[in-house]
Amino acid sequence: MARPRKDEAIDIKARALTAAIEILREDPEGLSLAVLARRVGCSAPALYAHFEGKDDLLDQTRAAACAEMMEAKRQRFAGFDGDPCARLRAGGRDYVIFARDNPALYRLIFAPRHALAEQPDISFSDAVIAPLVAGVRAAQPSGFAAGAEASEVAQMMWFAVHGAIMMALDRQLPGPEAARWQRALATVDTVMALLAPNPGKE
Repeated sequence: MARPRKDEAIDIKARALTAAIEILREDPEGLSLAVLARRVGCSAPALYAHFEGKDDLLDQTRAAACAEMMEAKRQRFAGFDGDPCARLRAGGRDYVIFARDNPALYRLIFAPRHALAEQPDISFSDAVIAPLVAGVRAAQPSGFAAGAEASEVAQMMWFAVHGAIMMALDRQLPGPEAARWQRALATVDTVMALLAPNPGKE
């Protein structure tokens, strides 16, 4: 890729974050400032005007990847007219599929290891929990998780699904890769079944 003209220099940061996400999709271990500079078409020193180092690059890429994931999810579920319980199930399975297809990005967003990841003002789980709480509340009039606090139900659902995803990523579930991800998807179905409306309960 040709180097950007001086009048395009203002785009270096945005282009770098987009390229960093692409690199993580292609090669989970391949992201570095040198590799990124080549992908963007600028010098490594030019990147240091926007990123203090690799940890800062990972932190900003984390925020960009989370925003991209949530926007893609919002678009996929826009105008969903189905049963709220079906939406919750589909949303949970969507996270499993995202992790399966983008393991490095999922780890970066939800299980980061870089030095800046523990800043107290950043909580990427909140990006998941808030819409999940809204989804639980929308489903409760039908008897889903009847009588339970929506925020507590949402956290439990997230813990279960995220835990299954991490076990699949870390190969802690038995069987070949496809079987591991089927087990993770089945976790979503099991959680939904446990919380489903009980016709026999008044």
